Amino acid sequence: MEKVNIVKVKPDPNQPRKTFDPEKLGSLRKSIEKQGIISPIIVEKQKSGEYLIVDGERRYRAAQDLGLKEIPIKQLDSMSLMERLMTQFEIQEQHENWTATEKAMALETLSEEMNTSFYEVCEMLSIPKRLAERYYSFSKLSDKEYFSKNKLAIAWSTPITNVIKYTKNIYEKDIEQEFSKNLEKNVEKGLVDRIKSGEISTAHDITKVKDSFKKNPKMIKEFTETKITPSEMFTRSKAQGAYHLRNIELNAIGLVSHTRSFMTKSDVPVDGDVISRVKAAMKEGDKFLRKYGDLDTV
Repeated sequence: MEKVNIVKVKPDPNQPRKTFDPEKLGSLRKSIEKQGIISPIIVEKQKSGEYLIVDGERRYRAAQDLGLKEIPIKQLDSMSLMERLMTQFEIQEQHENWTATEKAMALETLSEEMNTSFYEVCEMLSIPKRLAERYYSFSKLSDKEYFSKNKLAIAWSTPITNVIKYTKNIYEKDIEQEFSKNLEKNVEKGLVDRIKSGEISTAHDITKVKDSFKKNPKMIKEFTETKITPSEMFTRSKAQGAYHLRNIELNAIGLVSHTRSFMTKSDVPVDGDVISRVKAAMKEGDKFLRKYGDLDTV
């Protein structure tokens, strides 16, 4: 195992991992103090003669804290930023050391470096579609650092970006003003804060925010400037109508989609209960269209 002077080894400024758990770092220090560094730090030699860390920055930091003069390394061939990130990502997928948000940031950088779509990069790395969607949503947040600092599960990035998109449409249509980047950031921050506090803990809580904004767009500003809860917003804005309208739309989409899919198969007997419910839905739908069917549609 090759050893080099620790002063020649440098962290990679472009690696996505920016935070290191002090408690875990402390445990690693104790282990190194007792057994030494068992697994070498993977590095790439630079033209300057220094070594850039590809994997093992935690071990490097622990060694620094312990005052070690030399550390074991394993050299890799010189790489481009894209190649280095790909290598780091694949190593971390095996070790599971990076957080989900750190992986999302690495994927975003890779997408930019490779000049290809985010989803193509995910496909190259065999990332499941559902997880790729979460990573992509995170990449679209206006304040990734605030989201990461609050240690939210990356699954929250998708409903947050959906609310932002929904809110932007409402704001620009009903208030007829530009939905500024600053306002977007503040709405996003309000959502993160309420998720962190537990005021938003389910998809239903998220819909209360959306329905309240739909019924009373002025609530958008209040949401960013006060600590009003989603339940308080829903009650004060009397958003029950918005709630029911949203569900009419969702169920209509579901009815169309499932009916089309079923009609291509028709491999299950259709009983009278199903027919009765569809007829009832069609009857109520007809009442809805009689009243609102003349409105312009997009």
